[in-house]
Parts: sequence; C-alpha cells; structure tokens
Amino acid sequence: MIGGAKGVGKTRLTLDVSSDLRLARIETGKVVFDYIFQGLPLEGLTDYITEEILSQDRNLILDTHYARYSDKEEPNKQFRRGLEPEDLERLLKKFNIFPCLVEVPLCELEQRRRNDPKKRVTNPLYIMQEVEFNRRGYELYLQEVNKQPFVLINDLYTSARNNLGRWITENKGVQNG
Repeated sequence: MIGGAKGVGKTRLTLDVSSDLRLARIETGKVVFDYIFQGLPLEGLTDYITEEILSQDRNLILDTHYARYSDKEEPNKQFRRGLEPEDLERLLKKFNIFPCLVEVPLCELEQRRRNDPKKRVTNPLYIMQEVEFNRRGYELYLQEVNKQPFVLINDLYTSARNNLGRWITENKGVQNG
C-alpha cells in the first residue's frame, strides 16, 4: 500500500516498480473516477474500492491516499481516512498489507504542484493540510495492520524507486522474484 499526498510521485513509482517486479497494480484514484463516472452513490465508494482490490488474485501494489482530500477543500475540514476500518479489515483477511508513506520536502511538493498539468491546488496551507491528513491516516493504518513504518522520501527518483523495490521484496511482496 503506497500512499501520500497528491504530487509526491506515487503513480510513477508504483507504475515502474510494479513493472520491475511483475506485480499487479491498482490506482485508487482511477477506481474512484470510474465509480463517479458511473453515477453511483458516494456512500458506496469505499466498498466499491475494497471489492476492486479483493478481486485481485495475486500480490499487488496499491497506489492510494491514506486520507480523503479534494483540491476544493477548505482549511479546517475534518480528517477522513481513505478506507474505513471495516474495509481495511476485509482486505487483511486476504492480503498481508505493508503501508508505505511517500513524501517529498514541502518546497519540492509546492514546486511540483505549480508545474502540474492537472492544475492542483498550490496554496501552501492546503498542501500542508493534505500532507498532515495523509500522515495521520498512515499512522492509523500502521496501527491496524501492526507493521513497522516505512516512509519513502521521493526527492531523488532513482534512489526512491530502488528503495521501494527493495522494501517490497524484503517484505515478501514478490513470491518468485
């Protein structure tokens, strides 16, 4: 489970590392987009994401966010975790989950946001709130899966990619690799 704020490089890292290690990959942002595109009720979203993950028959990398966050959020909104405890519990019945938090220095994240073609929010207050929400969600997930923390700093891509691949392999994320 690879998570963090928007713009920290999760998608590129998970695409490359899943290809390197021949692992399945799910990007929850795409699952959310598909769900919303179908016009389905928001109340069923986390169950839909959980079912999509459970449909996998092999080890996988999950590109996700540990907290829900919209670029339209205002400061002081309440924290909401990405998956509810009961959804995570269902996943734990099938998968051995190892959460990884991807971060970059705040000044780097702000620069990435300014250069992002997706036109994400660049207000430092909003960015810091999103980072803090993801940290808080990550801590909850760590406690619930009872795993050691792994925070990956993605300021040098090649190093981050190698460290992520090594971490996945060390945690038996690759059975025949």
